[in-house]
Amino acid sequence: MVKPQTSSIIQSTPLVLDTEELPVIWVQEINLDRTQEFIKELIKLDSDPEVEAIFIYISSYGGDVFAILAMVEAMLNCNKPIHTVGLGLCASGGGILLAAAPGMRYITENSFMHIHHIQTGMNGDLPGIENDVVQTKKIEDKIFSIITKRANISVKELKARLVDNRREWQLSATQAKKFGFVDVIGMPNLKKTLVTEVEW
Repeated sequence: MVKPQTSSIIQSTPLVLDTEELPVIWVQEINLDRTQEFIKELIKLDSDPEVEAIFIYISSYGGDVFAILAMVEAMLNCNKPIHTVGLGLCASGGGILLAAAPGMRYITENSFMHIHHIQTGMNGDLPGIENDVVQTKKIEDKIFSIITKRANISVKELKARLVDNRREWQLSATQAKKFGFVDVIGMPNLKKTLVTEVEW
């Protein structure tokens, strides 16, 4: 089966897992290799008794759809509160990760969220391509159900929006909040109680 991607643009910069003092994970490029690092650091922070909450900062064009699903599952199965912060552009898989957080979802005032249909390149014989189409539709429905779970829009309405916008929907921070993909416009206030020394 062809592995679909949620974006045809993959950044060359690596996923950066950074902070010396704050329980923060920074997400740029999304692929299966980087996802392993993401999950590893998420588990480390989730198991640290001194960490009260985890913040995931996202500035990403997206990436591999199965990598994104793995990252979402890891977030949803953490014991600690998981909050996301959108900076600049949260496109495709970056937008999925932003909207899927079980905790608070932030986006800065001048940032954007971008949603589109799953993109894939299919080849092979006709039965194989037909099967890939069926499977890709199932994956897309799963993705859309994830990002609309806490939103003010249904999967059906989301698909209609994509049709109206020629399969691409770019939302401003205000629009992202209006439709319930995020909760707050602005940066989170990291209180001193959340600051802890994390060994990387």
